[in-house]
Amino acid sequence: MLFAPAFRTASSPLQSLRAAMAALHVKASPTSIPRHFKFSVDEPIIPVPADARSPFREFRQHNAHKSPLAALLLEQDHVQAVLIGPRAVVVKLDDDKVWPAERPHLGKLIKSHIESGKPVILGPLPDQIIAALLEALPHDEANEAGYVTAAVELVMDKAIRPGLQADGGDADVLGVVKRPGAGYVVTLSLRGACSGCAHSTTTLQNFVLATLKKHIPLVDDIENV
Repeated sequence: MLFAPAFRTASSPLQSLRAAMAALHVKASPTSIPRHFKFSVDEPIIPVPADARSPFREFRQHNAHKSPLAALLLEQDHVQAVLIGPRAVVVKLDDDKVWPAERPHLGKLIKSHIESGKPVILGPLPDQIIAALLEALPHDEANEAGYVTAAVELVMDKAIRPGLQADGGDADVLGVVKRPGAGYVVTLSLRGACSGCAHSTTTLQNFVLATLKKHIPLVDDIENV
């Protein structure tokens, strides 16, 4: 099964995949660690980390912006931390005694969030899903520019902006223009933490341009204004 639930957006065709599947099951249970309680999910919600020492990623207030699900849970009374793994969400509460009362509410929030198609952790879609979405775009040879523009917006939304936003930045596409005798140039405007950053040139070349060219060979270059 694809790891679509971790990165799906409500407007994505992948939302239809969730609707066609059986209802998501979430099972609550205590753990051996005081004040830590586990919600097991019967399908993958994030990919298994390839090089991490633990399959779980921990979120508190300072980094909750990187996980919409963690941010939602941390807004609830008594929740101090959230750990998210491939098939489980663990919440740390401020008191063991509140678990019986909080369990149904937290479980419902987790289930609803995942089933909605909203991201669990901000991050790019896997390459194979992006390739499928690009394949589904209308591709009329008489309107190559229209296809490339739509493809650029798709790759920006699904593969590039999530990475920029996780670090407090973003980027707007201002134009997609074909150079005579060459490929397309994408004009961008970096925003947030990316704007004026000392590493912005590296980000543009090694991340933004490299990602666009990987998915859209017709793109030759980018310009930041």
